[in-house]
Amino acid sequence: MTDLRKQVLDELPHLKRYALYLSRDRNVSDDLVQDCIVTAMARGAQFRQNMPLRPWLFAILRNTFFNRLRRAKQASAHQWALVDWDPMAAKCEQEIQIEMSELQSALNRISPEHRDIIMRIVVEGFSYTEAARSLEIPVGTVRSRLARARANLQAVLGHVVVPPSAAATSNIRLE
Repeated sequence: MTDLRKQVLDELPHLKRYALYLSRDRNVSDDLVQDCIVTAMARGAQFRQNMPLRPWLFAILRNTFFNRLRRAKQASAHQWALVDWDPMAAKCEQEIQIEMSELQSALNRISPEHRDIIMRIVVEGFSYTEAARSLEIPVGTVRSRLARARANLQAVLGHVVVPPSAAATSNIRLE
């Protein structure tokens, strides 16, 4: 087994989670992951060994997903049905389950760009640089988009949002 193939296989759980997040359908997400792996292996020569693999794979996966959406819209005969999927449906204590349900609901109410940046930075642990590379945007845009995404998420959840600059000049305590 080649080194790239082994590294790609090690990333499968992350790819599956991200594909499921994008498509919200297990069958579609499995197809996306398979297409991503096929593309990655076919374009293995394009991967630079000194770069992290996960952002490169996520970029392939994301592009595959949006290419499929564009084709589906153009064909208009085949519409993707995005089902209500609850990734927080794990068996847990009642309070935690309610909080997770509220969080999932809030995530579904913010923009796709904001959900995507939160998914990459917070859930998958991408650095700002890795997220910027995989989204093909500047690092500054990642930072500002993440800040807006967090503020929007807090607003949707009903938390009081105080900008750090306002908190520094007042007696307001941030928790």
